[in-house]
Amino acid sequence: MDSIKFQRILFLIAATMLIVMGNGTLALSAETITADATWQGSREIVGDLIIPEGITLTISGGSSIVFQPEPGNGKSPGTPGSLPKILVHGHLELEGDEGNPVTISSGDDKKKIGWAGIVVDDGNAWLREARINNARTGVYVKQGWVKLKQSIIKGNNCGVIIEGDSCGIKVEMSTITGNDFGLIIGSDAVVTTPESKIEGNSQKDIITGSEQLMVPDSCRIAMVQDAASKIKENPVQGTK
Repeated sequence: MDSIKFQRILFLIAATMLIVMGNGTLALSAETITADATWQGSREIVGDLIIPEGITLTISGGSSIVFQPEPGNGKSPGTPGSLPKILVHGHLELEGDEGNPVTISSGDDKKKIGWAGIVVDDGNAWLREARINNARTGVYVKQGWVKLKQSIIKGNNCGVIIEGDSCGIKVEMSTITGNDFGLIIGSDAVVTTPESKIEGNSQKDIITGSEQLMVPDSCRIAMVQDAASKIKENPVQGTK
């Protein structure tokens, strides 16, 4: 294949993956991040966003990420995993600040819930001044470590679920409110909530032990397992 033909193929692939909309929003199809990256501004994503092991995605303050379900998916609210999600095997940083939060939500105006949420599976996430809305589960920690600081988790089916035998979350100066269920804690999870408010959730604010049977199965998001993923560090215990 000559170089000109190869360049044309690359251009066509890029054109199908990336579209800049008229309002300045960057529109992406389902994407796997392949190198450390920093995002700034508004992005619309159709399908899953995957952060592999060893990769860091940083989203700067004032940014807005809007998820759209892939055509034909997400139309059955009771089917786990049918909605797009952020799947974290590596490291996710939302670096909002006062007055400039990072907002992640759904653009589906036809129903309240339009994306699955942030799923941490053998990864880590540092979420500062974040606003997580309209998800099946705002933050779902299956394996890994998460720190929420000065963030608001609101308008989801479940605010935060943390379960698994090697996971923890620190919810600091944050609010989990206006969800059906607030914070669901598995038996082996490590959870601290300094100066946080977990209140005003319609079904239950905090669930532990056998009460977890109250939580719909749809909140436990189906995901692609990556057997090679390993937890490398615990940023919850860091100084950041």
